[in-house]
Amino acid sequence: MSFCDFVPDDPSCVKEVEPVVVVVDDPVVVVDPVEPEPTADEPTKEDEPKEAEPQTTTKMEGEEKEEMEAENPMFMMGNLAFLGVAAGHVAGISLDLFRYGRSSTGVTDEVYYELFADYGEADDQTNWYQLSHYIEAYGGLALSGILTLTQLLSMFGVAVDINVMAWHYSTMLLMPILAMAAGALKFWAYEQFYADVADSTADAATSAIAMAFIESDYLNMTVMELSASATLAMNWESWMWAQYLAAGPETQALWREEAMMKAMAMKAV
Repeated sequence: MSFCDFVPDDPSCVKEVEPVVVVVDDPVVVVDPVEPEPTADEPTKEDEPKEAEPQTTTKMEGEEKEEMEAENPMFMMGNLAFLGVAAGHVAGISLDLFRYGRSSTGVTDEVYYELFADYGEADDQTNWYQLSHYIEAYGGLALSGILTLTQLLSMFGVAVDINVMAWHYSTMLLMPILAMAAGALKFWAYEQFYADVADSTADAATSAIAMAFIESDYLNMTVMELSASATLAMNWESWMWAQYLAAGPETQALWREEAMMKAMAMKAV
């Protein structure tokens, strides 16, 4: 055994380590191929015609699409249908009041005044039939005139939200109230005439004529309102789309929010 076996940490026992030489090969440099320069007779890539790239539309539901949809015949038919209903009421009521109606002939007034002759002075009696006709005619003329004006303006992009509000309140509230009031007064007048006919009074013949007038009024009113309601119901969706496209961005955003709220409420039911 040697001395280094007992004292390995002694400096004289440390062996020198020969360095290890690592040979590293030269790195390989990748060089892009060099294309030969074209001569004057050869065309370059810049000169070659490029294929047309497809253009993508960035305006989803934008102005161009809205203009296209606004020209859709279905939307125009909705506008024309609503305009025709309103203008038709104005024309019909105006002719009935000022051209062909009861005020010009005086038949109904004469019949009614004869019926009240036995109850006192004719001028002091209430002509329920005439009153119901005036409520129905003048009230309908005022509402139809407003709807005709607002509908015509909305077709040019003016007062669209006012037009929608006018149609909503007129068809859902005001017109039913007018029809109910006029119908109640006509029923009361018809009941008075019927009492004369049932009791065979001296005015029974005249009362029968007045009853025929009221029945004719009921029939005309029913046919006109049913046809108008059917026209509005058939064209409601296309008319609403036309109004939406004609409205401004703020109104459109408000209507979209209301539609979403209604859809959420329907799902919650």
